[in-house]
Amino acid sequence: MTIARRWRTWETHEMWSFDVATKRQVLTAIVALCRTCHLTQHVGYARREGLEDDIVARTMELNGWSVAETARAIAQAEHLASRRGRTAWDLDLTRWRNHIELPDWPELFIPADARRAAVVRTITGTP
Repeated sequence: MTIARRWRTWETHEMWSFDVATKRQVLTAIVALCRTCHLTQHVGYARREGLEDDIVARTMELNGWSVAETARAIAQAEHLASRRGRTAWDLDLTRWRNHIELPDWPELFIPADARRAAVVRTITGTP
């Protein structure tokens, strides 16, 4: 059974812009994708789940790419993600103020240090 037949669910994928000068990550769009197409945006996760071959094949099909073109695109995306992962980004959700409410951050702007502290509290179970 192919991956497309196993999953008939819709998921949301966030589109972000990154401003290196201000170290600000801005949520620019949210798009609906089927599970298979969503995994094409998260090849590392697909790899960990043992689905990489199916997802690479889907990426090639969607883009009309060769094996080499697909490998190059995935390597570039992973390199970019790795570079971005080394930066502590402020999170800007202000564009979505009519759709999101965060009581701890009513302005929908979350500084990087606050995000880091929230992750630590979640991992350690501290209030």
